[in-house]
Amino acid sequence: MGLFETNAKHGFTGRICIRVLSDSVSLSVGARVFLQVRLSTALENEGTGCGCFVDMTQRQHPIGSDLPVTPNIRPQNRTPPPPPRRIKCSLLLLLTVKGKTIPPSSIREMAEEDGDNFFEIVKNGGLTVNLAGRHFGDEEAKQIAKALIDPATKVQELNLYNNNIQFSGTLVIAKALGKNQRLRTLYLGFNDIGREGAAAIAKALETNRTLESLYLYVNHIGSEGAAAFAKALKTNRTLRALYLDSNNIGSEGAAAIAKALETNQTLQSLYLRGNNIRSGGSAAFSKALRTNRTLQELYLDSNNIGSEGSVVISKAVGINHGLQRLYLRSNNIGIEGAEAIARALETNQKLHTLSLWNNKIGREGAAEIAKALKKNQKLQSLDLGSNDIGNEGAAAMAEALETNRSLHTLSLWNNRIGTEGAVAIAKALETNMILQSLDFGINNTGSEAAVAIAKALETNKTLQSP
Repeated sequence: MGLFETNAKHGFTGRICIRVLSDSVSLSVGARVFLQVRLSTALENEGTGCGCFVDMTQRQHPIGSDLPVTPNIRPQNRTPPPPPRRIKCSLLLLLTVKGKTIPPSSIREMAEEDGDNFFEIVKNGGLTVNLAGRHFGDEEAKQIAKALIDPATKVQELNLYNNNIQFSGTLVIAKALGKNQRLRTLYLGFNDIGREGAAAIAKALETNRTLESLYLYVNHIGSEGAAAFAKALKTNRTLRALYLDSNNIGSEGAAAIAKALETNQTLQSLYLRGNNIRSGGSAAFSKALRTNRTLQELYLDSNNIGSEGSVVISKAVGINHGLQRLYLRSNNIGIEGAEAIARALETNQKLHTLSLWNNKIGREGAAEIAKALKKNQKLQSLDLGSNDIGNEGAAAMAEALETNRSLHTLSLWNNRIGTEGAVAIAKALETNMILQSLDFGINNTGSEAAVAIAKALETNKTLQSP
């Protein structure tokens, strides 16, 4: 027999702690759900003014461990907290709440029934099934895989985000994908499939002919997992979007995927944010973009590509005729990188969205981008937020706005722009009737700037978010 102890504190913080006092407790899916509901009910009945959500991420809870709980506090309730309560539990689940005993056999039946339902949920769930954040593992994944190969299953979008699916569960899902010919979108982000699980899914893509979008962010697939997907991309002809954010694929993994893009002509969106691909990975993508004409979106945010990486990417962008959206946020490209991108914009007539947020381009880099906007008449959205462009950079952008006729969205958020820069932008808005959205938040503007912008808005009727 194990014991849980709850201690609720009220008011602003509202912290609840559940501690295993004795015996290791193993909780099935149904058991975790039941515990959550019972604790919420018990606390409400005690007049604490709060329910709770038990985050049972781990299936095994050793002696002395704390189980995290997110309370739903009612701030207006200022009654003193009750003393700590003890709720008796068996190795499976709750036995006593407020003196009322629940038979262990009933709890076991509920847990088993809930687990078995995963097959039915997927089989009978229609075109879209959402099982995100249910904290189940490989055994439940096997039931889902069984449903995927059932002829009666119609699901086209399956969300398994933020669970505890590891290699064995991923393997059976991958085998099911080899047979399933209905699924279009699969979310497996925030699990723990690892490089072996990634290899299994990638292998399935070599024969699967229906999956169009695959989300695998934060799964520890590494460079080996990336290489497996690169191999699949050489033969797969249906995948349109691949999300591999935060998987530590490094420059080696990025190079493998980039190499595949030299021949793949179906992938349209590629997300590789937070993978530390550095300048080496950028060079590989530069080579791929010289020949690839089908990739439309490329997300390389937070990859430490630096000025060197942005220079090589820019050379390819200047001649690429397929890429429409490029995201290079938080890459420390500096002034040199901004200058290279500006040169690419002067010749590129396809790109319509560019994000350079937080890249230390300064006023010199902003001036180069602004100069390019006088020639480029295709770019529609530009994000230069958090780049310390100051009044000089803002003035350069204002001058560009007087002649540019394509830019619809501009972000100059958090750039240390003062009154002088804001007034320059306001003056440009008196004649520019194309810009629809301007993010000018967190700058050092004063009342004079506010008056200037208000005056501009008297004639400008297109700006929606000044």
